Amino acid sequence: MRSHAFRRSQYHALIGRKSNHPLNGWLRDYARHLKVQPEMALNRSTEKFIRRFAALEARAEASNLKLGALSLSEMDRLWDDVKQDEKGGKSDASR
Repeated sequence: MRSHAFRRSQYHALIGRKSNHPLNGWLRDYARHLKVQPEMALNRSTEKFIRRFAALEARAEASNLKLGALSLSEMDRLWDDVKQDEKGGKSDASR
């Protein structure tokens, strides 16, 4: 079984560890104002994305679906199901 899951290094390479976009500075400063450590928050959100994407891949594989063949709306539906399961809820099987 071949996994296409993102790894932390791949994700950071994809989004770029450092960005000079003005919004990034504002978000960093606002996070510090709220006493949130920006690096820790970024790492936690990255880990959450990786975990959810791996679950999305597993669901697609369990259903004999290829990610590349799915439409955006089908991937969104799988993503929403994964999020719902993480939150402890049941996904709507009728969708």
